[in-house]
Amino acid sequence: MNRTVLLTIAAVVLLALGAFLVERWHVTDEERVEMAYDALRAAVEAEDGDALDILLAADFSWSGPRPIQSGERDGIVPAFERFWSQADGIGVLPRGSKEITVAGGIATMNTPQVVRWKMGEQFIAYKVTAKLTFDRVGEGFVLAQIEVTELKPGLL
Repeated sequence: MNRTVLLTIAAVVLLALGAFLVERWHVTDEERVEMAYDALRAAVEAEDGDALDILLAADFSWSGPRPIQSGERDGIVPAFERFWSQADGIGVLPRGSKEITVAGGIATMNTPQVVRWKMGEQFIAYKVTAKLTFDRVGEGFVLAQIEVTELKPGLL
């Protein structure tokens, strides 16, 4: 092979490697929303009130059918801490696909999931579908609102 062919092959390989690395370094807004959701799930499953607290917007609120009702940010972490003191094996398990939409500084995620835990000898599971609204903060997102649209108890 002559030198020109070798240089051409090397240039193509370097360009392909460069494109791959740029793709890996570039994080889309949808991926940032997904990372915020994953961090929220991890905080709930790890029973980490401090981690949960920093992932919520200052004006965080929630709504849904009974027993969820509605509420605002004040008291949400202590409410989770009371729940965590009684429950074991908490899991928030995504099911199906998530629909993520980002427009400016606001993102929404519609996500079906199963929330399950053990309380004493009883295993409890709920099929939950929710619309999560996130606010952009710097390069990331924090949870601003949860609207539970479907809540079905039972073993799934």
